[in-house]
Amino acid sequence: MGPDRHGRWRRVAQALVPQVPAPPFEPDALDALDAPVRSFFAAAIAPGTPLARAVRLTIRGEIRLGGRWMRFRSHEVLAPTSGLVWWGRVAGVVSGGDYAVDGAGRLEWRLLGLRRVAFAEGP
Repeated sequence: MGPDRHGRWRRVAQALVPQVPAPPFEPDALDALDAPVRSFFAAAIAPGTPLARAVRLTIRGEIRLGGRWMRFRSHEVLAPTSGLVWWGRVAGVVSGGDYAVDGAGRLEWRLLGLRRVAFAEGP
């Protein structure tokens, strides 16, 4: 990740969020779902409700690394039709993230922004 810190993850997140608004909710969009799921969404979402194409989350909490609980802060963008990206910092010293977009993915974590401690990419 190096000097641009979380820039790569933010760029992926920005590309995930569609610029075109989603069509409003229509009950026939639920036809392919199982009955319990259809029932839930039909009760929870009124016809004509504007839908979001993506959601941005800011998350704080604790994560267990090497047997110790450490504080973390992160950001996540979920776009159900295209993918997700998650990035953050753990204990102020480990930073990185991962994404899965249109069938491609990447995971990268670094210690102090310099030493790579985890990396994977592919379909």
